[in-house]
Amino acid sequence: MTYHGDNTQFPNNPDLNIPLETRELVDAESCSVNDDLIHKTERDDAEGRQQQAVPRWLRYRPSSRDIKSQLLARLPRFLRPATIRTTKSLPPTAYLDAVRGYAAWLVFLTHTYKDQHWRWTNAPFLSVLMNAEGMVALFFVISGYVLSYRLLIHTHNRSSEQLLNSLASSTFRRGMRLYGSATVALFIVLVMMRLGWFDEDGLRLPSLVDQLVDWTWTLVEFLNPFGDIRGYYGDDRVHNKYLGPMWTIPVEFRGSMILFIYVAATCKLRPRTRMILTWI
Repeated sequence: MTYHGDNTQFPNNPDLNIPLETRELVDAESCSVNDDLIHKTERDDAEGRQQQAVPRWLRYRPSSRDIKSQLLARLPRFLRPATIRTTKSLPPTAYLDAVRGYAAWLVFLTHTYKDQHWRWTNAPFLSVLMNAEGMVALFFVISGYVLSYRLLIHTHNRSSEQLLNSLASSTFRRGMRLYGSATVALFIVLVMMRLGWFDEDGLRLPSLVDQLVDWTWTLVEFLNPFGDIRGYYGDDRVHNKYLGPMWTIPVEFRGSMILFIYVAATCKLRPRTRMILTWI
């Protein structure tokens, strides 16, 4: 073993061959770094506790640019600016949204000009422009296809867990999706009626309280999932006196529930047996 002033050579431990002054400097820097990390951790913990103390709805304060971007992203794709890009992947049945849009437009034309009797409305191909009944039937067909598409894929792949999750989610949200928008439409009709913009079949009552009570009971009867649905087209079908075209909502909801029950009942069958039962 050889001594050179303050430097001591340790052949068996290379880390101790560093000069004493250098080791002291390194130790001081390490302590400084550790102190900084401790202080940073303490600051992060304090900020985290302060953030948890603030209500969640106050933690995020969007700027005007964020609000504008969110509003533009809600527009249809053909109306969005070129700078807006969406990263959300489209579902396999997204192309049917265009068919739904055209069908809704044709239903609107029929209800708007139903009192007009033009000769061209009976011509081949052109008659479809005033055929609301056919478009409603198309709505039902598209709805059944879209609702069953993902469920049948899970059934074919024998993915029982994913099928159960999809069935539970679709069954729970179906009523809210259908009746939620219908309730908003009925409320808009109520407001327009009270403003005196129209009064169809004398539905406007003298008292606002009586009007609200009548509208509420009509809505409760309309939202009843076990209501009596008689027929498809005719006077005996489910009818909402405040907005007649909403008769399709209970019919579509009932059809959706039947579809979900059928998929759940036949998910364990073989494809051939399931196809035979479908045609029966």
